[in-house]
Amino acid sequence: MVRPMNRIVLLACWIPALTVLIATCLLLAGRTYPDYSLVDHDISFLGHPRMNPAGWGFWSAAMALGGVMLWPVATYISRAMRALTADRSLRQRRLAAWGAWAARCASIGMFGLALVPQLPGLDPPHQLAGVMAMGGLYVALWLFVGILIASLPIGPMGAVLLIAAVAWGPIGFLATQGWRFFRYGELGHDAKVTPQLPLLQFSLWEWLLYFCLFVALPVVVWQLRETNSR
Repeated sequence: MVRPMNRIVLLACWIPALTVLIATCLLLAGRTYPDYSLVDHDISFLGHPRMNPAGWGFWSAAMALGGVMLWPVATYISRAMRALTADRSLRQRRLAAWGAWAARCASIGMFGLALVPQLPGLDPPHQLAGVMAMGGLYVALWLFVGILIASLPIGPMGAVLLIAAVAWGPIGFLATQGWRFFRYGELGHDAKVTPQLPLLQFSLWEWLLYFCLFVALPVVVWQLRETNSR
């Protein structure tokens, strides 16, 4: 039986390696995409075999690596959260269990994105995998951050990072999609809709959300040091 990774290994080696590998693969995919822009093109555009024939494999590699390497992180956080809430209310124990389920769904979803590129005819499974990946990780972090803030002493910097990371989801979504819907009556990819200010572009929000998730992840692991000291 494989022993779960400890907090030090995750913070010193595993999560940095995960971040560097994904960033490198996405950078390689972006270099082959004609005139790719973080403001105008969604993350999945990099994995489109027709739009990015020379680089979509790098995008798939990023998703596959992310899915595989996220699983031990999700396992560690889930075990630590279960230990943290063991003597707490049934509500907190259920929230921790839901967070663990969502985190593992995120891992499966990311790996699923590697298997299902963005192509006509594959949109439903691709979107499902995307919702599992981004949505699962986001929901998990919301639940875990709520439990941490309610259960452990968190310093100002940790609290700011965690709250900012999880708050960017609804705030950014309303700022981009809400403005577009009420102003123009449209939703969708930025490359196909009415131009607007860069900070209100959906694609930039998606990229920033992706970044926020991978900032919040190690902060959550770091804050769980209180659990390990008990």
